[in-house]
Amino acid sequence: MGQSHGISGIATGLLVLPLLPVGGLQLATGVAVAAGAALLPDIDQPQSSIAHTFFLPGKVIAKFVGDITGGHRHATHSLLGLLAFAALAALGAYTTTGREIILFLTLASGMHALAGERLGRLTLPIAFGLCWVLGQHTNPRVLVTAVAVGVAAHIIGDCLTTGGCPLLWPLPQRLGIPILGNTGGGPEILLRFLLVVAIAALIYRQVVPQWSS
Repeated sequence: MGQSHGISGIATGLLVLPLLPVGGLQLATGVAVAAGAALLPDIDQPQSSIAHTFFLPGKVIAKFVGDITGGHRHATHSLLGLLAFAALAALGAYTTTGREIILFLTLASGMHALAGERLGRLTLPIAFGLCWVLGQHTNPRVLVTAVAVGVAAHIIGDCLTTGGCPLLWPLPQRLGIPILGNTGGGPEILLRFLLVVAIAALIYRQVVPQWSS
């Protein structure tokens, strides 16, 4: 679901971030961060898109996180996990170096999920260059909100698939409405298409008023 999660992060970012309110480069950066942050909960499994983004170190970290959190779709897919990701973002967002780290991790993850092999090994250098350029100018509040929005989009998406998520972790009960069935199936592909349509509509809503004013 890596690509689907990235697309859901873009759609949710475009829906929520303008409420801050922000626009222009700040909005574009926030949406890109939300796309990458929508991959973060899967840092609990070495086979995930975000783990593959960072090659062997990513897989090692994912294995460690999975081991200490109970495996795939446990702590990182809960409300406490959402709060933890947002808190980590808040700790880093108010320094230039912290912003650059957040930008690097999320931009690289988002590009890998959405572009895949088309960028290949260029993903990390491109993300590094962008984080260096944007780190000094990105609003901390935009970064923290974008991370929270992206992670929330991921968890909601997984709640729509078979198995759901343990939202109230450490309680073991899994919650969800599995209208998408198993991941990778036809309903997920349809949802991905609908999200792309929604993204186009949200971009239109943001851009056209600025052109006409």
